[in-house]
Amino acid sequence: MHYLAKIFSLLGCILLIISVFVIFIAIIFRYFIGIALPWPEELTRFLYLWFTFCGVVVAEYKNYHLKVDAIFSYSGNKIKNIISILSLCITFIFYIIAAYWGYDMTLFNYEMENRAVSMDLHLVWIWAALPICLSAAALMAAYNLVRTVFSKKI
Repeated sequence: MHYLAKIFSLLGCILLIISVFVIFIAIIFRYFIGIALPWPEELTRFLYLWFTFCGVVVAEYKNYHLKVDAIFSYSGNKIKNIISILSLCITFIFYIIAAYWGYDMTLFNYEMENRAVSMDLHLVWIWAALPICLSAAALMAAYNLVRTVFSKKI
């Protein structure tokens, strides 16, 4: 799982660097050359979507998602374990449902041959972020669930 998280972390970093470079190009063209390029805004939006979902995978692996820990911090170890297991089960189920929905939307865009407005890019490449990243996040949640169930301490 560590290597999978590293791959998504690296992919997210690369996509962020590319998006910064694309925005830089758009600014140079708009303010110094006087040409407003139509594609950088759309490409940057798609790259943000991808690196955000890559971040979901890494955050799930490191167990960094936001938690309301008012009850958790004042509970004993047994209650903490039960809350953690219940939370991870719900998270895992959510990822599976969202990945399935993302796969369905990706397939729909493939069948409809939807394309981006300013670039001749098939929207399948954008929607593919959901099933790919959320399936990986479900694997990370399952990994964290197994680690929590079989560990002696939180």
